Amino acid sequence: MPHGPPHGVNQEGALILTNLLPGLRELRVPLGCGAAWLASFYLLMAWRFPDALDSLVAPFRGLAWPEWLGQGAALSITAFAAFLVGSVLDVSPDKGITKALVSRLDRHFGANYTDYEASSDWAFGRTRRALGEMREVIDPELMDELEAELAAKRATDHATLKTELLSANKEIYSTCDRYESEAAFRLSLLLPLLILALSAASKFPLWMAILIVACACVLGLRGLSLAISARSLVRQACLSGLLAHPLTALESRVSTLKATHPAPTLEGGTK
Repeated sequence: MPHGPPHGVNQEGALILTNLLPGLRELRVPLGCGAAWLASFYLLMAWRFPDALDSLVAPFRGLAWPEWLGQGAALSITAFAAFLVGSVLDVSPDKGITKALVSRLDRHFGANYTDYEASSDWAFGRTRRALGEMREVIDPELMDELEAELAAKRATDHATLKTELLSANKEIYSTCDRYESEAAFRLSLLLPLLILALSAASKFPLWMAILIVACACVLGLRGLSLAISARSLVRQACLSGLLAHPLTALESRVSTLKATHPAPTLEGGTK
């Protein structure tokens, strides 16, 4: 006779865990990043500038706040401080310099990048030719609107497509979100580890600092690889038809307009 919880209970627990994991990922990145920054800053001050650290903490030594608040409250305050620091200093694959770097690497190493770009160019060319044929028969304001939308759809970025993937396939979206969260976590640890290596170089043998730098580089490369994999997943969803290509809806709209607004021929009729 089988033992254990009913099958429905397992499914309910899996559903709760599935809904909880994205939130835990969002919490882990700033918390881990902030803790790494605080630890690296403390060790840098302790090993490189001990006198400055003593001056910095001297006003707080008489407070004895861990004993007054309790260890749990002290730990909570420290974790909250780490979360605040990490929220400011975390590194996202879709922001700033990191986004530009990931985009450049994605062009060279991303799976199915060439196929996706060819598909986008083909759809863009068809839509632009159709708009050119209708230029004389539709309202100029509508033409300007369609051309602006065409340019915007052609430049649709990864973040927009990923958002649309949430309603198309939650499982693939969850995988993509996990890749990006893992990438952000690794990239956010890169600079604190380099600061830690700089601090360790004056306190420990040189090989230890080199080892920390090597670990930081491995984490950074792995983070970039995961960010590229997340983009490849979204592109594959577009190529397989699971996710509508950004230009598909506009191309369909332009085709409908073209059918209802036939272009004039040289003889004065319509095509």
